[in-house]
Amino acid sequence: MVSDKLGAIQSAFPVPVAKFIAKAAQRPRAREDAEAVAAEANDMASAIQNALTQYGMEARFHSDPFTITPNGTLVRFKGHKTLTEKSVRARLSELHTTHGIDVVYLRPGKGWLGLFVSAEKRRTVHLANLWMEANWRETAPMSNASILLGGREDDG
Repeated sequence: MVSDKLGAIQSAFPVPVAKFIAKAAQRPRAREDAEAVAAEANDMASAIQNALTQYGMEARFHSDPFTITPNGTLVRFKGHKTLTEKSVRARLSELHTTHGIDVVYLRPGKGWLGLFVSAEKRRTVHLANLWMEANWRETAPMSNASILLGGREDDG
């Protein structure tokens, strides 16, 4: 997986820059943080799914089940007649008090519903990791006018 990302980053940047980014992204702390946050997001998504199912809602994950941001995790479910913004909004208090899930906002999309759950502690974003994950244009590095300074809260 890292070698695939390294290949993508090498095609987007000159070799010395690509090597620096890859090395920075592989720092032990950056790797450990990313792995811990991904595991936490996966656990949170499963907890939300179980809670919604207990309330009689059809809670199947969307093809892109969650996006991790510095302030929390956006968990996406496939839309269903029992899983609507209105039905979930009616259960927000119960999700918080019964399940300990702090849903900050709901984000409906075409065929899906997202629940943004706040993180207990704001996460540190390592820029090198964002650069490794980015989808760079095919014209990079010869004419790469794109620059990545951070991640968006609503889509990572």
